[in-house]
Amino acid sequence: MTKSCLPLDCRQGESKVRRPGRCCEECVLSKGSCVHNGTLKYHSDMWHDTDCNFCSCDGGRVACRKAKCAKVDCGQGEELSHLSGKCCPECILRGASCVYKDSTKDVSSSLI
Repeated sequence: MTKSCLPLDCRQGESKVRRPGRCCEECVLSKGSCVHNGTLKYHSDMWHDTDCNFCSCDGGRVACRKAKCAKVDCGQGEELSHLSGKCCPECILRGASCVYKDSTKDVSSSLI
């Protein structure tokens, strides 16, 4: 599959940039980029630092915030569990299990 890119005219104060994994260039502010963990980020970029940290680049500064989880009240027979790869805890059935590809897994464990 071939993708053709439209001609790009950036405004004053912007530069043409081709981001990793993208075919076409785009205009980004020349000033205001950030470096986070050795990776260049551009003004207004947003990303996950970890499962629970959300970061953004704003005017040359990286701002990261931890996600806020809602208070959860589990029902009878459920327990609050922090599942692998999930930011916030969830209610799961106590002692529940699943069968997947001939193996039994506790619901609180990952199937991957």
